[in-house]
Amino acid sequence: MNETEKNVTYSYTALKLEKIVENIEANRYNIDELSEKVKESVELIAFLKQKLKETDAEIEKLISEIE
Repeated sequence: MNETEKNVTYSYTALKLEKIVENIEANRYNIDELSEKVKESVELIAFLKQKLKETDAEIEKLISEIE
């Protein structure tokens, strides 16, 4: 992962995914673009899931430290 990818936020990624979904639903992509956008969406979803897992683990750790 390069430095730019490390600095990408959950909110930015979620917004990017939302835009792709909106465009898919509005049929704004041709068949060639659609395949690429679906692949990109899968990657974005994987990033979002990982970010949620990391955040959950961090919160759990903080909670356990104050108990």
